[in-house]
Amino acid sequence: MAYIPLLEVLSTHRGRGIGTELVRRLLNTLEAHYHVALLCDPEVQPFYERLGLLRNPGMVRVNMEQQRGTPR
Repeated sequence: MAYIPLLEVLSTHRGRGIGTELVRRLLNTLEAHYHVALLCDPEVQPFYERLGLLRNPGMVRVNMEQQRGTPR
């Protein structure tokens, strides 16, 4: 299983195919994996669907203290 945690392209660089190329390269690299997971906001789901990903409802637990690198 692989997880793509965050993919962002600066707004000043969007529309140039940068995000599409990054996702294609990631998916090609991860082709042998059974499952590739990615979290995104609902408004960008159509972008990922165009690249072959499927919508998948689920649940997640996020520890923001760990995300900032601050131990408990």
